[in-house]
Amino acid sequence: MSCGSSRCELKRLAWVVLEKVVALDPVQTSSTVVVQRLLDQLQVGDPAASRQLITATLERLRALVQKILADHPGLKRWEDVDDVVQNSSVRLWKALENHHPQTPLDYFRLAATVIRRELIDLSRKYFGPLGLGANQAKSWVADGSAPAAPIDL
Repeated sequence: MSCGSSRCELKRLAWVVLEKVVALDPVQTSSTVVVQRLLDQLQVGDPAASRQLITATLERLRALVQKILADHPGLKRWEDVDDVVQNSSVRLWKALENHHPQTPLDYFRLAATVIRRELIDLSRKYFGPLGLGANQAKSWVADGSAPAAPIDL
């Protein structure tokens, strides 16, 4: 990764300023600054950067899974949030071998795409023609109305 001397100097100064900001605000340490630093390490080719990146952002990934899983109410019956986080983390780790996001925003967009793909695969597994949930009674209703009462035979 090459850059002009003035560009490298500006980048170095930016990191010095960010380190001072982080020293004042410890909440910032676990967020965008750390993610950007790990993304920079990933760009350079650090083999441990992918693992560190996923570890550093695990709670944010978990929150993202919870948010996206809310759009798939039927899957909550079959899959736990932590299981989806684990499977998505493995997929994200593999995706980072080929894709090197430039910014934290790009990273979390990639993570959201990976999570959506995991949920699509789980939906196909459970609600496909031979899936466990394909012929089960639904305890949830999409429009918010109460489910129909069971029929006595």
